[in-house]
Amino acid sequence: MEKIIWQGTQFNDAEFPANSASLGYQNSLEWRRVPKIWRHKAHLFASANSIEGSSWMAAVSSLAVKPGFIDNLFLIREVNEVGLYALRFYLNGEEKIVVVDDNLPVNHDR
Repeated sequence: MEKIIWQGTQFNDAEFPANSASLGYQNSLEWRRVPKIWRHKAHLFASANSIEGSSWMAAVSSLAVKPGFIDNLFLIREVNEVGLYALRFYLNGEEKIVVVDDNLPVNHDR
């Protein structure tokens, strides 16, 4: 992960490509990277008021029963130019690291 970030190579998640097939249905959504949605570098868990259009992150954060629970899942928390993020999950008590890109489906009219 560090090598990709250091080299500045744009990361694309091969297991979840930015297309309709990844969502399981045909749609007219457009895929954008986080820097195209949020025009400035930011911490992924900054307050909802500090990043325009971040109400979805506030909604996800509100799902956490324990403060910091979702934040602690992210190993890479800063918005970065290569679009690579790593999350920590547990399956049957065993830690699993999942690496994803920052392609997000968005309504092209908004």
